[in-house]
Amino acid sequence: MISINLNSIDDTNKFAFDFSKKLSVGSVVCLSGDLGSGKTTFCKALINSLIGKDIDVVSPTFNLLNIYNSDKFDIYHYDFYRLNDADEVFNLDIDYAFDNAITLIEWPDIANDIINRLAKKRFDLFFSFDGTSRILSFSN
Repeated sequence: MISINLNSIDDTNKFAFDFSKKLSVGSVVCLSGDLGSGKTTFCKALINSLIGKDIDVVSPTFNLLNIYNSDKFDIYHYDFYRLNDADEVFNLDIDYAFDNAITLIEWPDIANDIINRLAKKRFDLFFSFDGTSRILSFSN
């Protein structure tokens, strides 16, 4: 497991830009961590890196899914925080997203079995906050 400090938005943007080069259609990025640990901020930077321009990226906490379009692929950005049952993800076209888009999932734990079964290329990112900086841990 590798851990890096994200001490600024510039650090987050740089890591997101570098990480975006690893992703392609079928990639599933699972983001875990406490509230306020940097998951959505990272998603904003990653989506802007993938699309190649600054767009308005908002948290999908209340509507559960936001879809962003680019010329090459779509990005499905999920937030499972409010789900009560794993099977609810099928109402959100998750099987379609896994086959046809790049998928970002905040709070994936409720659907880990489904994600493990359907995802072809899964990345797990773990965010924490130590009071002064955000820490991102991942397997290389």
